Amino acid sequence: MDKERELRGSRDAALDGDGLRLPRIFAEGMVLQRSRRTRIWGWSHKVKSVEVTLYDGSRISARAEAKPDESGYWEVLLELREAGSGYLLEIRTDSGDVRKIENVAVGEVWLCSGQSNMELPIRRIQDRFPEEVRNCADEQLRIFKIAEHYAFEGPLEDLLSGEWKESAEENVLDFSGLTWFYGRFLREAENVPVGLINVSLGGTPIEAWMGKELFEGEADLQETIRLYASEGFIEQKQRQDEEAGRAWMRRSRETDRGLLEKWYLGEARGEEGREWRKITLPGSLSERGLQDFKGVIWLKRRFHLPEEIAGKAARLWLGTLTDSDETYINGTMVGWTGYQYPPRKYEVPEGILRSGENEVIIRLTCNDGRGRMTPDKLCGLFNERLWVELGGEWEYRIGTVLEETAPSADFVSWKPAGLYNGMLAPCRRYTVKGFVWYQGESNDKTPETYEKRLKALIWDWRRQWGQGETPFLVAQLPGFAIDLPVDSGWPALREAQRRAMELPNTATTVNLDLGEWNDLHPLNKKDVAYRLYLAARALAYGEDVVWQGPVAEVCRAEGEKVRITFSETGTELLTADGRPPEEFEAAGEDGIYFPVEAVIEGNSILLADRFSRKMKKIRYAWRNCPEKGLLCNGAGLLASPFETEVEA
Repeated sequence: MDKERELRGSRDAALDGDGLRLPRIFAEGMVLQRSRRTRIWGWSHKVKSVEVTLYDGSRISARAEAKPDESGYWEVLLELREAGSGYLLEIRTDSGDVRKIENVAVGEVWLCSGQSNMELPIRRIQDRFPEEVRNCADEQLRIFKIAEHYAFEGPLEDLLSGEWKESAEENVLDFSGLTWFYGRFLREAENVPVGLINVSLGGTPIEAWMGKELFEGEADLQETIRLYASEGFIEQKQRQDEEAGRAWMRRSRETDRGLLEKWYLGEARGEEGREWRKITLPGSLSERGLQDFKGVIWLKRRFHLPEEIAGKAARLWLGTLTDSDETYINGTMVGWTGYQYPPRKYEVPEGILRSGENEVIIRLTCNDGRGRMTPDKLCGLFNERLWVELGGEWEYRIGTVLEETAPSADFVSWKPAGLYNGMLAPCRRYTVKGFVWYQGESNDKTPETYEKRLKALIWDWRRQWGQGETPFLVAQLPGFAIDLPVDSGWPALREAQRRAMELPNTATTVNLDLGEWNDLHPLNKKDVAYRLYLAARALAYGEDVVWQGPVAEVCRAEGEKVRITFSETGTELLTADGRPPEEFEAAGEDGIYFPVEAVIEGNSILLADRFSRKMKKIRYAWRNCPEKGLLCNGAGLLASPFETEVEA
């Protein structure tokens, strides 16, 4: 709130004089959309006219003039047909006030938004793509990242953070991986500067990115917005949450025998290990006899190293751990992580490893009974000379048991309209080519509302930007399972995302095969970005490219069987793994689904039930992590999961 008042105060001060103020996003390194109607705007007071000129060296590339309105707001629309870089943008008032912005580029601009998989930085995926990261330098690829900021009193006029940064070694690790790869593909195809505005935040539901007016008639959400806009409410709520969280964590440390007795020193202090019990890891604690464990558990693994490795630096990979950890090797802490999602990739400095027996000890804090060392993740210690597998037999001791679950924080930024007002709305005049959206995971408890929400968001963003039916690209949720119940909302969310394509100039790309069953944040952002890029080529640039997999067009009964005819894909229907299709189910009058046999016949699927039950509805790939016999075309692009009625 204080920053918002400061911003409004500086704005009012500027307008009280003859000042000229520009939006924060108009800054050195900015990329403008090549267009006949590229908007430049700002605020001036006590002036009659504002002149905007884009210079290419000494040559005028574009010029326009505006008159401020009574509030001091003005805007011009420039015709920017030529892409390039090294431009100078000059804004001059008739009172002599001048602003000059250097290193301006003209090319393609996209706004990328969503939750953690849109925000996930390259540093989290760099081990998957080392060559791309090493060859990242490209001064024509620029990203503007907006930091987290909520506002509930209404849309902010300007941003409180953000700067344009080019793709370079010193910047790239903090860039969104998906955003960066998407920009790379556009750069290669269009050979013009590319600007990407990243407006994303992990954990956010779709409601956080929607304006208040879109919740008309929803009294509960309107009341939430009213409460969070009221004076002092957020501060009081956060203070209570922080106190509760600190109290739980304080108890976990004060009652932890492991800390009191310094178990992290292990064999270095003569620990005889009489109380250590065996446990097989990776795996969940609940499957190892520690059902609903809340508190602190200490995990120990001994391993041997040859003499030539003693004292050398190494890396320790432990996959992901739930929830937080402090990790030691031979009594020295080598890393810690405060929550479950980041992969534990710790550097072991020189001088810690020794010849012969070594040990790694993990102090693992479990918040809510779901503690684990995630299975099917690399778990080992290594350097350029060896790999030591650490999966297998570990030992454990209980440091402390807590009866209460750790209190969950009330994330203010996740509330309705907050991020729309604080991060998105200030961008809505900036001319863009299109939008890229990767979100949905945080709406899995209410999938029944998601189709309505997503369509409303698309419609409203287009209205706010005032550019007509601006291309809108949706990354459909990939396969994921480990934290989900069998009947989770993920299949219904994918269906809602597919149905977004009922709106014009909207594309949903399918990513079932690009997920990881044991990780909410799969690493392969490059292929997700490539599929979005293919959709952009078709929707935004009018190219004749194959960008989607087979699309179910007709589902019709043939006697006791059902035939689903798919769109022409240029090839016969295929499956990604070469197996027969295995992800089809049917339901009768009672609505209960059962598996059915599927056979590919040209560009159709023939479904049969060996018990000859009547099939009234069909659904495909309707699981958290479907993976067997997934339908695709010759380009390897998958068919979207779907649910449909059977025509008589």
